[in-house]
Amino acid sequence: MKYKPETVTLYVFIFSAIGGFFISKGWNVPEKIINNSLSLLYFGGLSLFSTVIAYILYSFGLKHVSAGKASTLSSFDLVVATFVGFLVYDVYPGVIGFIGVGVTIASIIFMEIKIAILNNIK
Repeated sequence: MKYKPETVTLYVFIFSAIGGFFISKGWNVPEKIINNSLSLLYFGGLSLFSTVIAYILYSFGLKHVSAGKASTLSSFDLVVATFVGFLVYDVYPGVIGFIGVGVTIASIIFMEIKIAILNNIK
């Protein structure tokens, strides 16, 4: 059974909202909005840009890029986010964070080497 992209997107947002509600202690949101009216703007902007627009652009990009390349690029997103946090926001990821970055980069390199080898065999 194959679902339409809109259906998959709807399910992603529903389950993400449910999970995000519990992870971020969503029951405290109304109190924060009442105490600071700008927090509603921040909350809406963060939600819109980090989830909705990003997911729509990712889905649009899949029409123009192979799924393997899109997967590789989305994996590298974690590395970029770590370095931006380190360089721009002065957040030190720690030894485990740097090990994670190294493992991610190594896995991307190995995956690309494997794909190149498989393409040469065909």
